[in-house]
Amino acid sequence: MNEKYKLYQLLNFFVTKFSYKQIISEQKNDDIWLYNPGNDAYQLIRLTLGTVEQVVFEKERIDGFRQRVALSQRLNDLRFLDIHIGREEVLEKEIYDTVSMDSDYYSGIDVSYAYPGIKRVIHPVTDGNAEIGAILSDLQRGAQVRSAQKRALKAQKFSLTYVLIALCVIDYLIQLLLSRSISQSAAMVIVGANYKMFTLGLHQFWRLLTVGLTHGSPLHLLMNMTSLFYMGPALEHALGKRKFLLLLGCSLLISSLTSGAFQGNALVVGMSGGLYGLMGYALSGALRTRRLDPGIYRTLFLNLCINFIPGVDVYAHIGGFVTGVVFSFLYSEIQRNRRITAAVVLVALLGLVSYRYFTNVPIRPVYGGTDAEIVQFYADHGLQDYAAGLTERLYEAYLR
Repeated sequence: MNEKYKLYQLLNFFVTKFSYKQIISEQKNDDIWLYNPGNDAYQLIRLTLGTVEQVVFEKERIDGFRQRVALSQRLNDLRFLDIHIGREEVLEKEIYDTVSMDSDYYSGIDVSYAYPGIKRVIHPVTDGNAEIGAILSDLQRGAQVRSAQKRALKAQKFSLTYVLIALCVIDYLIQLLLSRSISQSAAMVIVGANYKMFTLGLHQFWRLLTVGLTHGSPLHLLMNMTSLFYMGPALEHALGKRKFLLLLGCSLLISSLTSGAFQGNALVVGMSGGLYGLMGYALSGALRTRRLDPGIYRTLFLNLCINFIPGVDVYAHIGGFVTGVVFSFLYSEIQRNRRITAAVVLVALLGLVSYRYFTNVPIRPVYGGTDAEIVQFYADHGLQDYAAGLTERLYEAYLR
């Protein structure tokens, strides 16, 4: 019978139980080399059908391979174990740490302290080729599972929440830099504020979303980012990145439209509309499942108190919160017809606030100099053609 299946029994043992990786298989010498830099006992292992006596003649080849692995991995102390399949007696004077083993046979240095169960790995089978095929199939499935686990772990480490926090901080730093030469109102418009003169008058509808990245003061930024830091990661992990981003994005969009639908041409900044969407989703889901997290109440109470601060956009908060509640039904495991109803309500809500937004109060500047200051900023920084086009479009918007 083909004895090579015994190599694969050992290969499966070291790969599945001790996380070794096969780095080379030499068909000519029936050798399999395994490597695990994190193993405390041996980082490099050779499995071979060759005899222990052959090692004397193979020493130059073995040492050369060991040195190449050590150099490539930048390891000064690469511990090496030489395992032979067979029933030879291993003497104390062997060149390397050596083991000779077979079914019910073991000779050489005892490594069972590092690899429990190794003396029982090799066992006879009726069909060696079938055994090799089964082992290779198991190893392939195991590699696919480990690869999927690594991708999932990597996806968990990459957090959209922290990316959003970083973007908000960068946006505010740019605003501070611009505020050295222009007013804060103009700076906020340039970095993405929802200013109806530009959003609706100039058709810059992306401001309905970038409003979430823009903040009016260090305290405003700190409070919103603290809420996002405490709520975001848990919801992102529970929903997945796509659903989390859709929830936050739709909450921001509808809150921005709601803000413009029920008030004049205010200059709106902040992610609070989106954060209220996250709170609405979390609170609605908690009440429906009766899994009430006290942290939800604390966050909600804090943000409700903020609504009484002068200048806070309550309409945006209401729009975001209602959107979050609708999404809690849309994403839930309730009956399919209820999810369809939630989707219809979401579309109707979006249509209602959009209609109100586009047909509400006339567009006027926040104050006379804001638009002119923004145009002049672009002209002063080498964008004369853009500034001229902006002036023409603003004039057309004033006449509507």
